[in-house]
Amino acid sequence: MTLLLERPGPHEEQLRAFCEPFEVPADAAPSDKPICIMLFSNRSGSSLISEHMRASPYFGGFGEPLNFKFVTEQMSKDGEKSFLGYLQKVHRQHAGEHKLFGMKASVDQALMLMRARVVPDYYPDVRWVLIERSDLVAQAISLYFAGRSKQWRSDQAADQEYEPVYDFERIRQQVQALSQRYAAMRSFCAVFGIKPYRIVYEDFAVDPLAGARALATHLGVADAEIDAGKVSTRKQRGDRNAEFRERFLAEYRASILG
Repeated sequence: MTLLLERPGPHEEQLRAFCEPFEVPADAAPSDKPICIMLFSNRSGSSLISEHMRASPYFGGFGEPLNFKFVTEQMSKDGEKSFLGYLQKVHRQHAGEHKLFGMKASVDQALMLMRARVVPDYYPDVRWVLIERSDLVAQAISLYFAGRSKQWRSDQAADQEYEPVYDFERIRQQVQALSQRYAAMRSFCAVFGIKPYRIVYEDFAVDPLAGARALATHLGVADAEIDAGKVSTRKQRGDRNAEFRERFLAEYRASILG
């Protein structure tokens, strides 16, 4: 079985074919600024965490600038050819000279940055953060709902024709995929000697301001000002999530125990 760490993901495959060049040129001067890369999986609470960081005057970015569709659209619009040139422009736009720039990355996107030599040749000082969700089943059900409703963020409108329908097999597939994704993130950190700052979503959600200030301190900014009024992300979990979770757990346990 080929592990997620051992093959390029779809973002890398697309961008290798699009960018000229894809790798950082040998003569490129490294950046003298630290950055933050947040390893995440979908529905892990990364949007809430990122929005709190952007609500501080000390941080910028913390979006998803590595999705190949977004990258190719922006590069075509700007007439940019090189992957590094694109990243430099995104950094300037969202962080300028005075903010610490952050980005979210799936494990395959993080590996893409390494294979492109963006890390560590251009960004030698990366502050790694690993976002986890302790309730894997709740995350899987949230993913299942979002995939059906097309409401990936709380500020998006859900498909009005969407009606939640319980589907044991699809939820089980999401649990399996998330398990593999978390294993890949931990393996990535182990293989490359990375000791990330870990955030558990459920702990962060209890007191987001305290959690954001703790992350800011880790990133080098003690007592960071964070304007909670700028945070619009809200929990999307409802009664159906809890209902489906209990139903799935009962069926899954029964299938395992026989």
